[in-house]
Amino acid sequence: MEANEHAPSIRSVAPYVIIGAIVLVFFWFSVQNPSRQVAEISGTIEAVTFRGATDEPGSSDRTAVIRLADGTIVQAHIVTPHTVHSGQRAKIAVYEHVLSTERTYEVVDAREAN
Repeated sequence: MEANEHAPSIRSVAPYVIIGAIVLVFFWFSVQNPSRQVAEISGTIEAVTFRGATDEPGSSDRTAVIRLADGTIVQAHIVTPHTVHSGQRAKIAVYEHVLSTERTYEVVDAREAN
């Protein structure tokens, strides 16, 4: 009789265990692979902003406003160690977050426009 009494309770808990396992897998996957690079594009730097006392290349919170070839304006985090200023051509890495498909942009190189 005891085996029959435990069987219904295991069956009623099984869906919750499966859902919990799926949630854990998605959580683990998002932590291990938060974003991936999907493209590399270029545009013209319109403005550079920074947070802090200086605008030195080593400053960690530098961002750029960039106009792409199609006229779209994006904001990108500057990761290049070089000095970046308006008017330059920027190479931008485009990252897409795995679960949300939100895109972020990073300036990886900036050169004088010819």
